[in-house]
Amino acid sequence: MNIHILQAKRNLLSRTNKDTNGGYGTVNDFGNGWASRLLAKLKTRSMNFPELAPAYASAILKAHGHCVTYGENSDNPAADITLLQTSIVHYNEELRQARALRKKYPGMKIGLFAGVCDAYAQKYADEFDFVITGEFESALMKREIGNFSRIEKGEFIDDLNEIPYPNWDHVPETLGTNLVTRKSDSKLFPMLASRGCPMSCRYYCTYPLIQGTRQRKRSIENIIGEIKHLINKYGMNLVLFRDPIFSLDMEHSRLLCERIIAEKLKFDWICETHPKFLNDDMLSLFSAAGCRAVKLGIESGNKEVIGLSKRQTQEFDFQYQIIRSCEKNNIKVLGFFIIGYFDDAIATIEQTIDHAIWLNAYGAQFTVATPYPGTDWYNDIKKQNDIYSLSENPEDYTQYNLVYRHPQLTSNQIMELMNKAYRKYYFRLGYIWKHHLGSFFR
Repeated sequence: MNIHILQAKRNLLSRTNKDTNGGYGTVNDFGNGWASRLLAKLKTRSMNFPELAPAYASAILKAHGHCVTYGENSDNPAADITLLQTSIVHYNEELRQARALRKKYPGMKIGLFAGVCDAYAQKYADEFDFVITGEFESALMKREIGNFSRIEKGEFIDDLNEIPYPNWDHVPETLGTNLVTRKSDSKLFPMLASRGCPMSCRYYCTYPLIQGTRQRKRSIENIIGEIKHLINKYGMNLVLFRDPIFSLDMEHSRLLCERIIAEKLKFDWICETHPKFLNDDMLSLFSAAGCRAVKLGIESGNKEVIGLSKRQTQEFDFQYQIIRSCEKNNIKVLGFFIIGYFDDAIATIEQTIDHAIWLNAYGAQFTVATPYPGTDWYNDIKKQNDIYSLSENPEDYTQYNLVYRHPQLTSNQIMELMNKAYRKYYFRLGYIWKHHLGSFFR
């Protein structure tokens, strides 16, 4: 069969990616201040990476003997089936393009997969030929897509080694300068070494919702095989591991790093993890294996707000020491912070900004607390929607908008605080000297 994977996206100035935020997607619109807009442009130019979901789907369908094409905002009239990757940040545009296809090609089957399929399954099934919920790879590997109808449930895949390596043939061979490595010839690809997250922030986080609360790991051999494949076939020199918590199993991470070193595989990599699962020995090994940055969820500078959001975190002094240990091993740290928690106020958000400045990591990302459809937080607020008035437009849920009536803060106040956070963090002498100018004078 001829199967076309259509990536429907709005035309936005900010970088978007449908794989991020557990598959709900994000739009890196850091605010409307001058500092926020400058940072958004920089990230768009230097931290773009293709989505994994279409690459996995393409690999599986080709392995089944199908002819697969790909297009961003472009269709294929010869396709028997068109698949659209769903998200929350491009929700309306995805529906618009899917409806246009239905009208333009009455004989073509229209299916949707990944992203927010579980949250909007019934709506999709009522309007289009089929929707794949759960882990779509399972459904595509075990059943024939030509027979799909209405809601096709993909089960959690216990053995992630069963999934073929993603097919990246549709990705243009372009090089760019990466903000973290500062190398002008970076060729960045995303990669998964594990899925699943057992951390307590599942009350509001989408990763456990989509990937489950049990970590499932690929074998070291399987991961190394994909790394070699990416290097040899696509010229990869930079990997972004998209695991929710890369070093949750510290022994698995240690074995992977030792194998990368033993195989003398030369590439840079970035991962996201939690301070709890790092130590000096691990970071030294990370650095030797090519790690150039870690992303750490710090979230808030107010312990009471953290507790009320049902998140567990490390002591602030421990966060500080881990960041210094990263830097000692030439690993940059990108800290994630959230403002506008349900119990946040102007004073507690100011504390978070000051906390970020005190930590003084290489990067800081400030996002707005967002109750996503399907999470317990969303469900709790929805029960009192006459009070909290959740936004009915899915595309508002970008991580940078206040999407409900906050008990203490207005949308304008949140925007002003986000602008202030980026301005105060990046445009101060202590940051500029440490991370950009100081090295020229050492």
